[in-house]
Amino acid sequence: MVDAEAGRRLADLFRAHGVDVRTGCDAVEVVGDGRVTAVRLDNGELLAADVVLVAKGIVPNVEWLRGSGIRIGRGISVDLSGRTSVPGIFAAGDCAEAPDPLTGRLSLKRHMARWRTRWAARPAVRR
Repeated sequence: MVDAEAGRRLADLFRAHGVDVRTGCDAVEVVGDGRVTAVRLDNGELLAADVVLVAKGIVPNVEWLRGSGIRIGRGISVDLSGRTSVPGIFAAGDCAEAPDPLTGRLSLKRHMARWRTRWAARPAVRR
């Protein structure tokens, strides 16, 4: 998972290498018989293609927690054990914003969600 700026930079890099990058739309059909020949977008546009890459962005749904006392950044702010700012409340997965072990900065990192979930469960169930 990357933020908007990193997403723009990646899109620019792909475009510089001749890739047709489309944003703000969804692929609804991959066309071909045994191999890709085209992709249909949700606006009805049919694009010739031999490779299709679909990348989706996410924004954690944390608005409902505002005012609860749980610290919210881009996601639910947690420590490396999944503890929130409210004692006894833990968060894990795509909604959790944890410190990067190397930099200490809070980060939403999808690839770490499974690891965080496993470690967040440990202190939560040790009662």
